[in-house]
Amino acid sequence: MTPILHPATEPDERYSHAQRKTRSVVERCIGVVKSRFRCIDRSGGVLQYIPERACKIITCAFILHNICIMYRLPIPNITDDHDPECDVPGPVPAPCNSGIQVRQDLIRRRFM
Repeated sequence: MTPILHPATEPDERYSHAQRKTRSVVERCIGVVKSRFRCIDRSGGVLQYIPERACKIITCAFILHNICIMYRLPIPNITDDHDPECDVPGPVPAPCNSGIQVRQDLIRRRFM
């Protein structure tokens, strides 16, 4: 899901705000897991596997991370060399009509 670049209504604004906050939490979580398991961090290693196997490795890393939390193992220090707000990918392709429809349905159901 993507935020609405220029929200025109209050529900659109609430959706975009919620989407940005959620993305921020998810990105921080991914950063913690990547620091704990360097094999999935771009600077610590490259997963040179087929996508299905890479997904299994990443899933296992998150399961192990949850076990570490359960046993209160310390989270390694994260050296944050960059500002995630500056991570602007290249041009974003226009979403297909079905994606726009799904987003609008979500806004109608949850943000009106």
